[in-house]
Amino acid sequence: MRAVLMVICVWGFAAGPALAQTPVPAEAYDRLRQADTNRDGFITRQEFTQYRAEQFSRLDRTGDGALTAADRPPAAFRFGVDHAALMDSFDANGDERVTRSEFASAPTPAFDAADRNGDHVLTQAELQTARDARRAAGRP
Repeated sequence: MRAVLMVICVWGFAAGPALAQTPVPAEAYDRLRQADTNRDGFITRQEFTQYRAEQFSRLDRTGDGALTAADRPPAAFRFGVDHAALMDSFDANGDERVTRSEFASAPTPAFDAADRNGDHVLTQAELQTARDARRAAGRP
């Protein structure tokens, strides 16, 4: 379950417009703490993008060097993740494959939205606010 939430977190939290339509479990925000590589309690944009790039191999379930519909985690169905919308937000060239480069360099509008003060660092308070806002909006 923990790995499933991390996969959804990495895909969902990093996605842009798809995030508004894709419910990301509130627990996924807690899992973001794993991106805090220096364990200082803050997640910098650099730590987040580096962590996301490191997760690519785990997400590439078929091992073909690109993320496609075949890589969709089975539990994504259970959480109602709109995989096609997530793919579209990462697929820069529209070839229906997300390469490691596209994945690592994809925009992070959800990170931006959680980063209330725009300093490119997520604090625990900002993560909690984002998580609470999702719950208040009736999202899991």
